[in-house]
Formats: sequence, structure tokens, C-alpha cells
Amino acid sequence: CILQGDIITVEYADNNDASGKPQTVTDSATFDLRNGVLQSDKSVYLIGSDMILTLIEPDFDLDNDGAESLTLNLIEWDSDAATTVLGAGGSAANAAAFDPEPSTFRETGDSTGIFQVVIEVPETLDSTSLDRGEKIDLEYTDWGPAGADYVGQEDEDIGLTVYTSNFGAT
Repeated sequence: CILQGDIITVEYADNNDASGKPQTVTDSATFDLRNGVLQSDKSVYLIGSDMILTLIEPDFDLDNDGAESLTLNLIEWDSDAATTVLGAGGSAANAAAFDPEPSTFRETGDSTGIFQVVIEVPETLDSTSLDRGEKIDLEYTDWGPAGADYVGQEDEDIGLTVYTSNFGAT
């Protein structure tokens, strides 16, 4: 089992380098875990407007050659209207109310560890209307924070608070 802080060394024995002589080349990498960050593009949203959510989580960058996708179920929405996850892990009606584009968190490029999605701030959740000025707590649980020896040993809740607008302009 590879643990945080372990150093992996790779050695290549070149029998005939550019000068015609044998040479051994080595390289190493340290394995580590990092803390996730959850961000939004604003702190106050009109009901029905778009919210850009960004999850910065280098631990989810498992393929350096391609952009990856993550489930929206990683984020919990908690407001007076409802407590649910953004994806299909909650109720189907709530998942549809968020109208995500794309339907998953999508990595912004190859090997960035930055994942984004655009969701709609819904008018209703669980048949309850969101109020103007309603506080919305969004939470991501990082199961491999910095300092843990391995994923799952510790967890850390990463929170973000936004509000619905209580007037016509933001």
C-alpha cells in the first residue's frame, strides 16, 4: 500500500547512451494528498440564475492524459427548502431542478485537478419554494485531506455559503 509521503524511485539502465557507454538514469516522485476547495462565482444569486461551482481537488486527477468527470453527488445542498445532493443521489425532482450543464463536474483540462459545473439556483426543492435571502450551505467531504496517511483514514468537510438575492439586483 502506497502511503502519503512515500517516495517511489524509478531506475532505467541504458546499455548504450549517446556516448556509447552504459548509464543508469533515476527519477523519483513523492506521493501526497491535498485538501479540496469548493468555490462559486458569486455569493448572492437570483432564484433561477446560473451558479458556477468549482471543485479544486488534485486528488481526483487520476489520468494525466485526459479531462475527467466527477459525480455531482459529491456536493450536498442544505437550505431551508431542502437538504439534498446536487446529483441523482437525491430525489429525481431535485436533481432535475438544478439543471446542471454538463451533467457532471468536468475537469477544465488535462491534469488540472479543477472541476466545474453550472447549475441553476432552483425555485423549489422538495415542493418547497426557496425564499429570497435564503442561506444555502454547500458542502464537499474530502476523504483524503493533506496529512492523512491514506484515503479514508480521515475526512474534512469543505463548506461554502451562498444566498439567494432578497432584492432584484445583485
